[in-house]
Amino acid sequence: MRDLRGVRFLTHETGLGAIVKPVRRMLSRAGSMLLTAYYAQYRRYKRFVERLGVAREFQYWRSQKDSVLRTGEAGYRLKVTDLGLTPECLAQLQGQERSEEIVIADIDKNGLWLSYVGPIENAPTVAPDHYLARRRFPVQVVACDGYVGVRKSYRGAKTNMVRELKILHHLGAAGCHVPALLNADFENLTLTTSYIAGRALKQELAARGANLFSRQPGKAAGPSALQRGRIRNHRAQEGRRVLSAIVGQPFIEMLYQELCAIHTAGVMDVDVKYGNIIVERQTGEPYWIDFEHASYYPNLSPHAFRSLRKPDAHKFNLFFGAKKRTCAIKLPNRDKGRA
Repeated sequence: MRDLRGVRFLTHETGLGAIVKPVRRMLSRAGSMLLTAYYAQYRRYKRFVERLGVAREFQYWRSQKDSVLRTGEAGYRLKVTDLGLTPECLAQLQGQERSEEIVIADIDKNGLWLSYVGPIENAPTVAPDHYLARRRFPVQVVACDGYVGVRKSYRGAKTNMVRELKILHHLGAAGCHVPALLNADFENLTLTTSYIAGRALKQELAARGANLFSRQPGKAAGPSALQRGRIRNHRAQEGRRVLSAIVGQPFIEMLYQELCAIHTAGVMDVDVKYGNIIVERQTGEPYWIDFEHASYYPNLSPHAFRSLRKPDAHKFNLFFGAKKRTCAIKLPNRDKGRA
């Protein structure tokens, strides 16, 4: 102990502390960068393995369809009668066959509805000449067995369908605020999830003057990584400018706790942005949507868990002006079943 005190005294007296501290910070920063690179490579490896095993996973989840839909029955659901349709349209939809999904509207890349059934109360609609088609997977609002659903067509991309199905199932079973699964069509590769009654936070912010909407149809190739970063930073800056007029600190804290619950369930790489957060119109509670790009990690070490959470926490801080850190929260339970 005496020797250690001497070292500290010598460091202080000779000014070595001014050198040691920056070196320590530099080494810590370098270690963090190495870990970031390692986990980025791990993500790529996981996606590669995911593509290799997609046929087996696809058959497994097809065999579990009934069980998955039963789990979805306990989640959030909105009846067609509560959507705000005219009596004529409501009568038409209520007369559907139970196995049939009737299209109510197409959803464009800004989350606006192109309605096929006339005016819809409280729905963010768009005129046909202002409709901007989505770049990858078409999304439609449908009536499914008396409930309002959102159907996504994966256009042959089995990996994306299986990934989102698996993640929504696990999050629903964990009680997270996410859409419930209403239907899975393994022949046409579509998923139908429950429509969350409310408006996306993106639409609320845009109504206050934030410049968040795309003006051009989605291109086939999509923006580069550099362009995506610039777009994300611009939209975060625009959103933060009017955020306090829409939501308060309690809502942001509630939203972050929901993100933590998603992480605790083993789901990382959440697409954190204003358009993927729905404010439920009755309760005012936040719901997260769109897990097409997320990843499911059922068995993680505490260190890996904290490291993989960091990008989501960083994006959350960017969009909401928060200073959340990667806190030590409870790890997800080890799944004994299939991941």
